[in-house]
This record gives sequence, structure tokens and C-alpha cells, in this order.
Amino acid sequence: MPQAALALTEDRRRCTGEPHQALHALLPDTDQPLTIPAARHPEQAQLEAAVFLACCEIGSLVHRVKFVSEGNQRVMMLGTELPHVGTDWDFELADCTVDEHGRLITPVVTCLEATRAAKAQTPVPQPRTEKTEGPVQIGALTRLIYHAVHKQETDAARQLRDTARLQLPRCEGQALEHLQRAIDHANDWIHQQDRARRRLFNRLDEAIRYGHDRNVSTLIPQVRKHLLGDAAATPQEAATLQAADAFLEEALRRAARERRAAKELRAAEARTQEARQAAAEEERRARRAAAREERRTRREAEAQERENQPVTQALGRKARNKARGRVQSITGRLRREALSTEQLQELVEELVVAAKEAGDILSPAEQNKVKEWAERSPSPQKSRTRPKPRPRSRSRSRTSSRALPRCRRISCPLRRLSGEP
Repeated sequence: MPQAALALTEDRRRCTGEPHQALHALLPDTDQPLTIPAARHPEQAQLEAAVFLACCEIGSLVHRVKFVSEGNQRVMMLGTELPHVGTDWDFELADCTVDEHGRLITPVVTCLEATRAAKAQTPVPQPRTEKTEGPVQIGALTRLIYHAVHKQETDAARQLRDTARLQLPRCEGQALEHLQRAIDHANDWIHQQDRARRRLFNRLDEAIRYGHDRNVSTLIPQVRKHLLGDAAATPQEAATLQAADAFLEEALRRAARERRAAKELRAAEARTQEARQAAAEEERRARRAAAREERRTRREAEAQERENQPVTQALGRKARNKARGRVQSITGRLRREALSTEQLQELVEELVVAAKEAGDILSPAEQNKVKEWAERSPSPQKSRTRPKPRPRSRSRSRTSSRALPRCRRISCPLRRLSGEP
């Protein structure tokens, strides 16, 4: 099978680099792996060994990938093969990195590079030689001092200044003058840097004492930058710098807590706002539903009113016609019958009420008749204060009480004495 043939030639292909097509014809019939033939001459064996060792020194390694079935999943495994060592599959993909050139760095490669670095750092014995120091050149020393001041290298300027002070006794004339001028220039620069350094640390100490975290965060980089080109910090300065770092870390933690609290507060406000908006939306929906229900009820009422309007109008016309009939009946009765004052007043009141119920259905003549009877009707106050009739004398002719219309019968004492009824 092709897969079995590949397995039989795998070792030789790995060691010699020969292609499988060339080795396939050399496979034996015993299904044994194809071995590497021995060298025919000692020189050939030495050459092969030298090439192999050179390849090992170069680092000829190969990254290999295989897939393993685990249930219904296919798991990719990454391995690194070293010459004459084999393939190491015992690491995870998360342990690998990629360098700036895009090369894959596995733990095997890291271990190999660490071994090579350790070998490279091994000191190589060198023959002992005595180094003779020549005399210091005053001109070069002066130039170095000016160059250190120009580049703002405070530590180098200190060392060169101290060296120049040691060279002052052996200088004279113009060289002494130039060297002294350079030393003074360095002293001025160093004093200025010392003042700036003290000022920075004083400001940092004050910012820590008063709790100005913004000033502390601004001053710490300046102090560290100043210390890079100057001498090491004193114990007091180191303590101040350590306190500043601790203060800044605490300020950062406090700011983080405040941000979290503000975030939680904003989230709570957002939830409250959402709840308020939801309540307002629910209220708006309820108002809209109530308005729709009211409009529907009003439309139904209007429709019902439009449906009932003809019946109502017919009933109103019928009632007015009935009231008109009562008006006609009452006016005819008033015109035909002789009524007492109380009966007349009651009929006139009933006539006025019927006229109001009839409304504009009455004719102008009927309305005038109603007004005339209302004016002719005596008021209730006048009827109460009506004077009693005077008794008649004996000389007058006796008249029957029936001949007096609209008057009550009055019993006279004289009639009772005379025996008249």
C-alpha cells in the first residue's frame, strides 16, 4: 500500500533527504524498513558525519503537524523534530510563539537556543597580556568634558571633572587655563543639575504629602529620566521614589474603583431611565387606548343618536301637536264656559304651560289668544285681597243669587229675619 511504503522509507528519507520515488524501487519484499547503506570507504563515512554535525550546529529542525482522532473530533498536534533526536510532540499550541520574522518558536526551539547561548557565554581562555595606560591627553579630556555637558550626561561629566582635577598638578600655562575653564564649566553644569534634581524630589515629596496624584504621575517620569544620566539615587531619594510609586499605585486603584462605581452608577441610572421610559410608554399606551375607547364610544353614541334622531323628532312633533290640541281645547272652554276665579286661574296657568310645550307650532292667532287670556287672568295676590260685597238695602229689589255670575252666594242677616231663603 502507498501508506505502508511511505512508512518503510520514512527513516531514510528523514536522514538522507532522498525522495520517496527514488527509494520506492529499493524496497524489499519482506516489508522491512529501508535502511541506510553503510559507507564503502572511511572518507565517505567521515564526510557524512561532518555534514550531519554541521547540520546539527546550523539547527536543521523540522516542525511537523499531525491529526489525532478523539471521538468525533480531529485534534491537531504540533511537534518539532531535531536531527538524531526525533520528534517531540509533548507540548501545547499555547506554549508556542512567533518572533518578529514570522518564525514559529516552540518550547523545543527555546530550549535549543538557550543551550547554544549558554555555550556561547562560556569564557574562552586568552593569553595574559599587560595593558599599559598612556598619559592622559589634556586636550582630549577638555573636549570630552564639553561634549558630556553638551549631551547632558551628568554622570560622565562628574567622572571627567574628577579626572581633570587629578591632572591639574601636571598642567601649566595655556593647558592649565583650558582645563580649569572646562572644570568650572562642568561644575556649573553639575551644580545646575543638582539643583534641578533637588527641586524635582522636593516637588515630588510635596505632591505625595498633599495627595496630588496628577502631579505625582507627571513628576515620576521626569525624576527617572533625570536619574538615567546622573548618579544613583541616595537612600532618601530612593525612599521618596518608592513612596511615589506606592502612592501612584494606590491612586490608580482608587481611580479604578471610582470608575467602577461611576460605571455602576451610570448603569443604575440607565436602568432607572429605562424603567421610567417603560412606565411612561406604558402610560402613553394606556392613554392612547383610553382615547381610542372614548372615540369609539363617542362614535357609537353619535351613531346611536343619529339612529334615534328621527324617532326623537317624531316624538317631539307628536308632543307639540298634543300640546297645541290642549291649547285649543282650553281656549275654547274659556270662551264658552262661565268659570269661577279659581277655575279661570287654573285653566289660564294650564294654558300657558301647554303653550310653552307647543312652542312655535302655534299660529300667531293662537299665540295672541294665549297672551290675552294670560293678561286677563287675575293674579293670585289680587284674588286674596278682593273686598267683600256690600249687603243690599231693603229698598232695592230682591235679586236671585243665581243672576249674579261668577259670585258666591252671600247669606244676608236681613233675609234670615224676613224669612227669605
